[in-house]
Amino acid sequence: AHEEIARYAAALDIESAFLPLLLVATWAERALERVERASVADPAGASGVENRYAGFLEVIAERAGPWFLERRWP
Repeated sequence: AHEEIARYAAALDIESAFLPLLLVATWAERALERVERASVADPAGASGVENRYAGFLEVIAERAGPWFLERRWP
């Protein structure tokens, strides 16, 4: 996975320092889109919808120190 991330970042000329921010922004956007889609489909039940993307953000938040402070990115 790290090799693919490094290849992708290099192809897009993205500095590795921005990768954690891009990770969080991507999953936050997906989580918000999921809530929006659920509210269109069922406005009354949107707050109780399962949102796996919000779960991904929760994992990132719980492990932010090790993931963002250590040199783990390409």
